[in-house]
Amino acid sequence: KGYLELAYRTPAVKAINAKAVYESELSHFDFQYGSNAYIRHRPDFTSIGDKGALVAAYCVVTLSGGGEVFHVVGGDEIGRAREASKGSAHPKNPWNTDPESMWVKTAVRRTLKLCPLSNELATAITKDEQAEYGEQDNTEVFGDSEIINGEFTESE
Repeated sequence: KGYLELAYRTPAVKAINAKAVYESELSHFDFQYGSNAYIRHRPDFTSIGDKGALVAAYCVVTLSGGGEVFHVVGGDEIGRAREASKGSAHPKNPWNTDPESMWVKTAVRRTLKLCPLSNELATAITKDEQAEYGEQDNTEVFGDSEIINGEFTESE
């Protein structure tokens, strides 16, 4: 949530769309990188209950000057991100309590790194990753917002 707020403060960013993809949606999910890049996802709102396993997450950033940047993360990339995260084995870690949010957060972070960023957002992403991966444990202030131990909050 904090990344999105900071991204929208960047003049180059017009819109951001980030979603998780479940096993039951694979027949309605397709993407291609390179020339003629695209991403299509029709979420499955019809299945009640189990939609199957999480298989991917993506983020699409629409740029103010035109064009889009997107990135899709899947099992291997998610596995590496989870293993690199400090405390990911703990039962109360977000990777275990809210895996969908962590998959989407990973997609958002990886996509925003591909976009023109404000210094504020670039620093926030770096500080958050350092805290999450146990490299640093500190607070950084960004205007009306701050990152404390990797969590974005609004200052009062």
